[in-house]
Amino acid sequence: MAAETGTNAVPVQARAFTAGTAIRFALLLAFVVVDSLSLLSAVTSQLRSHDQSWYGLCRLAVGYDPWQSSYIPAAALTHAEFIRSCEDSHGVARAPVEWMIAGSVAVLLVAAVIYLGSPVWRGRPGRLLPVDTSGPDELAARLRELVAVADLRRTPEFVIDPRAETVGAVVFGRLGRYTVCLDGGLVARSGSAPEVLRDVVLHELAHLRNRDVDITYATVALWRAFLVCALVPYLIGQGISVAADPELWWAEWQVSLRGILRVAVLVALTYLVRADILRTREVHADLEAAHRAGADAFAWQDDGTAPKHPRWDRFLGLWRTHPGRPERLGALHGSGSLFGVTALMMFLTGVTAQVANLAVPLAADGFGVAVNTGLGGLLSTWVTAGLVVGIAGYALWRAVGHAVVTGVPVPSGRRAGIWLGAGMAVGELMSFRSAGPRLLPEDPAILLVFVLAGAVFTWWLTHCAELWIRGCRGHSIRTVRLLGLGAALVVFGTWYGYWMSGPFLFLRGPLHSAELSLPGLPLWYGFIADLANRPLVLIGATCLWVFPLLALVRRPPSRTPAWIERMGGGDLGERALSLAAVSLRPAVVGAVLGGLPAGGAVALVMYRLHPGRPAGGLTPEFINAYPMWLTAGLGTAAVLTAGAVAAVAGRYRSVMAPAAAAGAGLFGLLGLFFFAATDGCLESMQVMAYTCAWRPDAARLMVLLQVPFVLGIGIHLAAAAALIAALAADGVRRIAARHRTTPPPDTVNSRKPGSLSRRRALVAVVSAVAIALVIDTGLNYYNRADVEGVAGSVGYEPARTEETTARFVQSWWHVGGDAKVSALHASFGRMKAAVTDALRASEAAGLPTVPLERAVFVPVCTEMIRVAADAAAFVPIPDERAQTDWAAALAATARAGADCRDSFENDGGNSRFDASMAESSAAVTAYNSLVQRLEALGAQANEG
Repeated sequence: MAAETGTNAVPVQARAFTAGTAIRFALLLAFVVVDSLSLLSAVTSQLRSHDQSWYGLCRLAVGYDPWQSSYIPAAALTHAEFIRSCEDSHGVARAPVEWMIAGSVAVLLVAAVIYLGSPVWRGRPGRLLPVDTSGPDELAARLRELVAVADLRRTPEFVIDPRAETVGAVVFGRLGRYTVCLDGGLVARSGSAPEVLRDVVLHELAHLRNRDVDITYATVALWRAFLVCALVPYLIGQGISVAADPELWWAEWQVSLRGILRVAVLVALTYLVRADILRTREVHADLEAAHRAGADAFAWQDDGTAPKHPRWDRFLGLWRTHPGRPERLGALHGSGSLFGVTALMMFLTGVTAQVANLAVPLAADGFGVAVNTGLGGLLSTWVTAGLVVGIAGYALWRAVGHAVVTGVPVPSGRRAGIWLGAGMAVGELMSFRSAGPRLLPEDPAILLVFVLAGAVFTWWLTHCAELWIRGCRGHSIRTVRLLGLGAALVVFGTWYGYWMSGPFLFLRGPLHSAELSLPGLPLWYGFIADLANRPLVLIGATCLWVFPLLALVRRPPSRTPAWIERMGGGDLGERALSLAAVSLRPAVVGAVLGGLPAGGAVALVMYRLHPGRPAGGLTPEFINAYPMWLTAGLGTAAVLTAGAVAAVAGRYRSVMAPAAAAGAGLFGLLGLFFFAATDGCLESMQVMAYTCAWRPDAARLMVLLQVPFVLGIGIHLAAAAALIAALAADGVRRIAARHRTTPPPDTVNSRKPGSLSRRRALVAVVSAVAIALVIDTGLNYYNRADVEGVAGSVGYEPARTEETTARFVQSWWHVGGDAKVSALHASFGRMKAAVTDALRASEAAGLPTVPLERAVFVPVCTEMIRVAADAAAFVPIPDERAQTDWAAALAATARAGADCRDSFENDGGNSRFDASMAESSAAVTAYNSLVQRLEALGAQANEG
């Protein structure tokens, strides 16, 4: 029978985990919230001003281009009050906070109304015919039998839609009150084809068993509410904007096209999430029906024809809310795909997370909360990391748990990470925040870092999950899953936080930052040093290699764990126990063998630096070169160690390789301590010392300087190197396997894991040493003020061109700079006129000296002081040369006014007045230089 075929094809353990629609609904909810806030923020930004240009001009005036740069210069933060007053004075309205709150809440309220009203609309009186399931007729008896087979706690209501001639059914309702609606065509066919009624009804009852009816209606409600409350207002606002100024739309067509593309892509991806939820619930209902009663889902619909264009059909299937027959049968015969992580899900998670990173500051700005630095930046970063770990991380743990229960191979996680990183890269492209006025950033290849980092992260997370799950002995894996997701949040959040703090600006091309330049050192070392100067990077790296090792110190289960038996996988317990035995030999051997070149690298650096040591004393260049080359040597040894271990290890390579790299790094730091403490004793290796002595304090300081590099950056780089080496080794093995005549031996259990006591002691000692070094570094290295200054920097300032500077200065001129310059020029004119009048009066009277009248000069001099003070309180000119002349002119004007006034009021005499004339001449000279610079920049801006 068909039903028996379906039953035998599907393993019982496929129901070990829930259907997974909840995690997909969480993804949809995140997508809708992020998209809604993004669109509503865009709508409110259009309401900021009658003349939108002033929003940008007030920021350009302080050297910040809000449209083309995501770098927030310090001047923009220092002069935030000026930006606010500039907007107020030019009619730039504050963001309508009340409207933003109402719009955000409206999405959820409308979704709730649609959710509550949909079952009422479907079951409105007069349209459906109720079925008395307690009656004696044949249909009622069959329905009672099917409810019993489905093992439901409560019998739902059954109704018939007499106008529906199709052979189908649907279940609707809410909050535990559900109704199964049978099509009239299905009831009419139930007598001649009872198996059709059986399969269809069991499928609908499976929805109740899986508890996905509420999620289904909530999904539809969210989608419709998003369209009504977010997308439609955005489109209306855009239409009004285009109608008001169509020439501006065409003049800036690239920016306008970017907005259209971004909204189109986000809406399309939101729809894909919606379709994925509805499609997945259908497949899981088929699976549940097959498991419960052997229903061969929709086997009676098989027409025996294969699709003509399978790839095109698969693509179109992504947009359908119901799966096609090939997808249904594929799920029934291979249920692991349902409990794994699909490429679509990981890709959409990546896009959602990256869009959220942009939407959070936009939405917060609309609510009047500044998120450019400090707590706001951390909020944006960790919201993104939380989405990635909460959705993708949870899905990976679920997939690993299902694989352990069912006995199928655990997925590597690398493919999932590639799609996750690709999604984040697409999300960054759709933000257009680093593209300037173009559609693509100047160097989009940098986004491949997302792909590599995503693959490394999910590869590591999958191995961590397998280690902890196989060693779990309790009734549930919930506790270890929470611990694992917490560790994953730390690892991913620290990496992502650093990426978003500045390096992503490499997308715009080469960068320049005075903060990162050190005497005699290349820029790359400043970049690496800035990464090392962030404490969270060291914490994340420590968690990356220590956390999975802690799973190995737990006592492995001696019998089939209760959680596996509870989920129906008791027959797989023996295999799960055998695979739980893990040997630390790859990590230990790799650490020892890698420690030798690490220590040798320290000796080689000291040996090579000694001949170049300045004879007259250590220079800053030489002092900085010493730790740089130590970093290069120790880091290279750690990376090579990780690559070698990943290439030869058999299992858990993402865990063994970083652990081996950390062990090699610890050996290298031990060697550094010895060599630094005895620096000066061996003449050919003298670097910092000139005499032989035991210097443990100096050596400890040198070790602490290297800990963030070796145990921080080095571990992250080692994890990436491990992935690359593992991929290369797998490729070589596949090529060799093609020419092998006999199968390779099974080496999974060829080595004993060693006694638990030895493993515990080894892991405890190594972890304790590493954690002690991290704590010591945090207390004595990161606590320095100079490190905090670099680590707390806003980002890396992009190189500024003359054209950009001209735009900044022109904006400064328009928002009030012209009035300040004109006032200064007028004060010069008044002083010149007063002096000229005094000279003419003296010549007309034939006097040998020039009489200076107090009533004439004191007001002029006081006005000069006032004008200089008022101009100095204004924002500086966003150009170094112009600001230098401007500051000199204002300072000289203030001194000239003060000397002039003191010569009359404080008996300063003619000497003070003469000094004021000299200061006035200096002020005029600086002013003239300023005018020349402003005119040159103005001409350049006009040409641009």
